[in-house]
Amino acid sequence: MNYRKYVYVGCRTTKARHAIGKGISVYGVNDQGGWDLLNITKDLENPSFLTLDNTKKFLYAIHGDFGDITAFKILENGKLERLNSITLDAKNPVHVIMSANNRFLVIPFLQTGDVVTVERNVETGELIKVASRKIVKGITEDDVSHPHMICFDKTGKRILVPCQGREAGVSKVVVFDFDPDSGELTQVFERKTRLGAEARHVAMHPNGKFAYLVSEKDSTIGYYSYDEVNGAAIPMQILSTMPDTKTGDCWASGVAMDNDGKYVYVSNRSDNSVTWYSIDQKTGYLTLIDNVSCMGHHPRFIVFGPTARHLYIANKNTHTIYRYTKGDDGTLTEPTLMAETGSPTCIAFSWTAK
Repeated sequence: MNYRKYVYVGCRTTKARHAIGKGISVYGVNDQGGWDLLNITKDLENPSFLTLDNTKKFLYAIHGDFGDITAFKILENGKLERLNSITLDAKNPVHVIMSANNRFLVIPFLQTGDVVTVERNVETGELIKVASRKIVKGITEDDVSHPHMICFDKTGKRILVPCQGREAGVSKVVVFDFDPDSGELTQVFERKTRLGAEARHVAMHPNGKFAYLVSEKDSTIGYYSYDEVNGAAIPMQILSTMPDTKTGDCWASGVAMDNDGKYVYVSNRSDNSVTWYSIDQKTGYLTLIDNVSCMGHHPRFIVFGPTARHLYIANKNTHTIYRYTKGDDGTLTEPTLMAETGSPTCIAFSWTAK
């Protein structure tokens, strides 16, 4: 079969993470929309988060718990050819995203508190050098606040960074100016969350004015009014990531928004579920709609496919990826098993919506 679309799945591989992943799995999308496993790029430790460049010709992996970033070329058959790696004296990268001009990767390192930009060769895809490095401070100058994600605002010249805080840090959202010519980062704003909330992931509305922050420990989603002129994020609303009919630990994790910005979805790792909300397009306020099973355990990662017709859920502890179909009213139906794969933590697609 000649495949035109490919899916890449990152994972955990190490015994320290109780993982059984083997590497970056490459799937071809068949004529029925299913996934056929084509290849696994092995000999990689914890390729736990992936991103493609804007041309979809190159793929980049960060290696959780370590300090490495690896570049790959995507071949015509969808398989990966390793280009080069760089290693930083930082620990546990947890996310990676490409700048709008396709020149820089931006990466948060959870353990050591670094937010780093890495320059790449736009033509060859190879990693060149660290362009900027900032540390998000904790309660004291010697502590860090454990950044967990990078989200560009609509301008592409500023990033929002949720920070978990943990014991010696501060749970907060930090905003940096990003210079697209040099990759330099300059902090311009920060907003603390509730004490001990552990801010984890954030999603930006297409209008550039609404931001939705998921916090892990208090299992909440917060709506922030975002001022893209000065980078200020103003808290407006906070809701539980669980319906009132459920109680107990939740451990909120991933967040995903449909392309139109009408609905936002949150995964709950302890409850093994996904909750979704409608977004008021005028005010930005949320209304909780419903909650469904993730069809597995520990849904660490959720993402919409390129058309936002399907939501994909990576269940790390039961080693499955499920797909739900999103209705016009935001409802998730038709759970479908797409892949059985060891300790999945990230899903990336080789195409964009047209």
